[in-house]
Amino acid sequence: MAVTIKQIAAEAGVSCGTVDRALHHRPGVNPEVASRILQIAEKLQYQPNTLAKALANSGKNRKITVLLHARGNAFYQEVLKGMETAAQQYSEYGISLDTILLKGYDVVKQIAVLKEIEKTAPAGLIITPINDARVVNLLNRLSDHHAPVITLNADLKDLHKLCYVGCDYYGSGQIAAALFGMMFPLNQHVQIAIVAGSLRQSGHKQRVEGFQAALDEDFPNIQICEILQNDDDDVLSEQLVKKLLTDYPDLCGIFFCAGGIAGGLNAIRHWTGPTPHIITVDETEPIKDGLRDRLIVATIVQSPYEQGFQAVKTVCDKILFGKEPHNTNIIMHSEIKLRYHILSHT
Repeated sequence: MAVTIKQIAAEAGVSCGTVDRALHHRPGVNPEVASRILQIAEKLQYQPNTLAKALANSGKNRKITVLLHARGNAFYQEVLKGMETAAQQYSEYGISLDTILLKGYDVVKQIAVLKEIEKTAPAGLIITPINDARVVNLLNRLSDHHAPVITLNADLKDLHKLCYVGCDYYGSGQIAAALFGMMFPLNQHVQIAIVAGSLRQSGHKQRVEGFQAALDEDFPNIQICEILQNDDDDVLSEQLVKKLLTDYPDLCGIFFCAGGIAGGLNAIRHWTGPTPHIITVDETEPIKDGLRDRLIVATIVQSPYEQGFQAVKTVCDKILFGKEPHNTNIIMHSEIKLRYHILSHT
């Protein structure tokens, strides 16, 4: 089997991108590191992939556009790391990423950006789409012009996508409801609030729906008193949660089911009344701090790095080799993490 850049990178202890630059004598690599990489390549009898060179030099656009509502949302930091890792592994094929990060869930803004993206005729598109028929029409137009579309962490009906990559939002909502259900006896009337990013984002909406469905089926004593939407913004989240605590001083719990969690937690830390039970999603640093401090009971995580990696890998395999994904839904496993999971890694 032919030796790959990935194998050389593993032996040299560097990234695939560093190996690629060293092998092609490009700048940006320490001379000693470059020398070591070339020695390893010679030892392993590395031969440049002629197919890769042909593809890279074919003149075709191999730019993959990434459009995420990720500005200000710490969750996406790991998603982007996974994307970059996958892109580096395909760099010898001429693959590159053009990443556009938006803040909030403004459908007019997303439509305007998509129209500009359409003009550039990208080789593929990875997007967190807003639930709107106009967005679906634009994405279908891109897909019909042979630009495979992958939806990341949000999925829409009637979309001609290559696949969806993300978590089981509905299921994670059910898990959160079950966790709250275990905290209170069935004869105790309980009020819980939900803090979402935007119900225009299909994943956030599905989490709320899964949460409500589980309560209706198994925990009728728990009622949702408020569903707040913070646009994944920490400042807005802090304001909304501060008002929530004032309006419901005996609130039993809050389910943070999207971004803006750090701001919401800050409001709770400054609250002088009884502290509600908190369940969150993801595993950002503010959430880890909340678990350590016993402010958060549990968090539901969804492998953001793997999401990013799989999204780029899947679209690259389609663009370069015509390889279809085994499934149109690549679902991440939902995992519950407690304070002790965090302490065991510190």
